[in-house]
Amino acid sequence: MAREPLIEVEGYAFDVKRFQDGGTVINVCVTPARFDKQQNQWVDLEPIYFDVSVHADNQRLQATAGEIEYWLKGGDSVQVFVAGKLTETKGSKGGTFKRIYPTRFYVLGHKPKGGGQQGGFTGAQQSQTQPPASQPSMGQPATDPWATNNDDFEF
Repeated sequence: MAREPLIEVEGYAFDVKRFQDGGTVINVCVTPARFDKQQNQWVDLEPIYFDVSVHADNQRLQATAGEIEYWLKGGDSVQVFVAGKLTETKGSKGGTFKRIYPTRFYVLGHKPKGGGQQGGFTGAQQSQTQPPASQPSMGQPATDPWATNNDDFEF
């Protein structure tokens, strides 16, 4: 039995595509960097693009896609975290497409492109601009399940 590799990515969503079958694809870009000791600074490498495929039946991830779509339409930069199964397919014109089938997908924050008036990402803060009632609200930041005291468990 073949197993797909698992991946975790922190990057920026830049587009949301909805399909007639109810599925959604969220395009995410990650720009890795390396530290150049000779220049004593970080140097950006080639951006990596991922398609995050959200099944129509997954209501929680569809709500997250709606949240991302809302902020992107408002002109915000949307930082996301996605973890899931990674697949690659070769395109007919030679390109390689990387697709993630998410098991976890979170909006880490958003801010106006170019800095704007908000001084940083607002994922854990209350935003100055609230989505309309029909849009999902920003969720609470993820919690660390390992941070709790687990003295009740026996080994």
